[in-house]
Amino acid sequence: MKISILAVAISTSTLFGCANMGYVINTYGGMDHSEIEHEGYTYRIFDRKDLSKVMITPSLGQSIRGGAIKGATFGGVNIQDDKGRFTGVAIDYLNKENPAKICEVKSGEMILDPQWEFIYLCNEKTKQN
Repeated sequence: MKISILAVAISTSTLFGCANMGYVINTYGGMDHSEIEHEGYTYRIFDRKDLSKVMITPSLGQSIRGGAIKGATFGGVNIQDDKGRFTGVAIDYLNKENPAKICEVKSGEMILDPQWEFIYLCNEKTKQN
């Protein structure tokens, strides 16, 4: 697990600098991850429940395909920087993992290309009369 986070972080560090790579390693390094299917693609989810944060990254195969598309279009198309897509993945994951709660994504940002981090808030569902 540490190796996969480190490998992705190193390969993308030139885009966002060493500071973000260090943040990813310090915040998510050594964690197990979950996987979720969303709109035909597999994503890896690193959930820091103690911080109410998730980091989402495409599967390694999807990352390679996305990089190839970006390269073939000379950077004109980057399917992995779609915040809406990754927000949807975060919402799907939170709803699946927390069926007794109502969860919402409060904010999100790309921390390493193509890794997105979202801050979330979950509250217990209340019964309505």
